Amino acid sequence: MKREFLENLQIPSDAIGAILAEHEKGIKEHKNASATLKSENDELRATIAERDKELGFLQDFSGSNADLKQKIVELEEQNKATISGYEAKLDKTTLSGKLDLALTKSGAIDLDLVKTKLDMGKISSLEDGSLVGLSEQLSTLSKDFGFLFKNAEKPSVNLGGICPAESTTKSTADPFIEGFGY
Repeated sequence: MKREFLENLQIPSDAIGAILAEHEKGIKEHKNASATLKSENDELRATIAERDKELGFLQDFSGSNADLKQKIVELEEQNKATISGYEAKLDKTTLSGKLDLALTKSGAIDLDLVKTKLDMGKISSLEDGSLVGLSEQLSTLSKDFGFLFKNAEKPSVNLGGICPAESTTKSTADPFIEGFGY
């Protein structure tokens, strides 16, 4: 969605900013889901190719029955190791996608920079999609590194003096006009 399209619809500029921000969140959610699915697809294709090689080897095997059984046991162990590695990689990819989404929702400006400040060992993902250990770290980061978040409090600078618009001696009467008797 482009800003010009929304401006042509005569939507106020402050509403355009909110619409584009929400649209960006939705796009990031879909990109994360797409990246996870692509990773799964690549892993499954690699697993299928590996299994096809194993089947070809077993079909061409000309050893004894005991040798064949030993080879099958070895291949089963390799498959278990491959599956556990695949599951660990998938969990890491899923956690990364959920973390990106949570950081986006929290108002993080630079996701990669915020991630470097997080202790990833203390963050885990639950089945319902929630992240354990993230909220405590985000609250600490927003206090210590508020500039990394959109909704952080802006520091107020008081240089002293008075602003003419905030003058404490406000007179409603104009001496020039009072001179004419009005």
